[in-house]
Amino acid sequence: MSRARDCGHWRLLGAALAVFVALTGFAGIAEAQEPPPEVREGWNAYIAENDRQVAATRAASDVFLAQFIYDNEDALRCRAEVKAGEVCIQKIVLVRNGRYPFEIEDALVHHWIGSIFVPGVTLDETLTFIKSYSGYPQYFEEVVDARVLEEDGERLHTFMKLKRTKIITVQYNTEHDVTFVRHSPTRASSRSVSTKIRELDGAGTPQEREMEFGDDQGFLWRLDANWYYEEVDGGVILEAEVISLSRAIPFGLGWVVGPFVDSIPRESLEATLTTLRDAISQR
Repeated sequence: MSRARDCGHWRLLGAALAVFVALTGFAGIAEAQEPPPEVREGWNAYIAENDRQVAATRAASDVFLAQFIYDNEDALRCRAEVKAGEVCIQKIVLVRNGRYPFEIEDALVHHWIGSIFVPGVTLDETLTFIKSYSGYPQYFEEVVDARVLEEDGERLHTFMKLKRTKIITVQYNTEHDVTFVRHSPTRASSRSVSTKIRELDGAGTPQEREMEFGDDQGFLWRLDANWYYEEVDGGVILEAEVISLSRAIPFGLGWVVGPFVDSIPRESLEATLTTLRDAISQR
């Protein structure tokens, strides 16, 4: 028994070490670089195909929230979870031609959708909070700084300094084009498209600088999000579809690093939704 327990301990320690090595630069196995043209083209094609499928699905249904459109087991479970005050999160596997998963060579797409119910608020109150970017750092652990750089009606160009921690801490300067659309008195949506993502070296010190592609670690290359807001009896349901891009995991490390890396965007989305619920409700 003691020997078996010790072997398990060393296997666990070895796995943890492998994850740490992978997250801190894959031990020199693959250097991060600016996404090559084929990766950028793949990302654009992925976003376009997702938009096409979402538009087709919504055109065939009067239901506004994507997770509630289908009358299948997942949709029923999601409705029950949201009604009970929980977060409903699902991983999206985009397929093309109805058969094959849409993958991008030499890169990883992280695609999640989540919903939560915010009790006791209106749609107008929700949108007012969402647009108050300067207040984000006091609520969101991942947001170090945030502000609106330009504003043109319902179109905003925003800045956010983001911090993500999973064994190691990485910070980014990011900019986003955000467009809000009011569909009806009870329905609205917004779309956020990243226009700049730069990992920071020496974050929080006088030596802080934005790293160029080729020097960074490649954990976050793109970050887009589609948000949907629907006022219902007793409050507002928030739904967020978040799609991000990172460099691929080197061959041979996927079995250890894959689930670990995949958990980061999921945990980030869950934390964002629960924080929004609590912050909007308090205000």
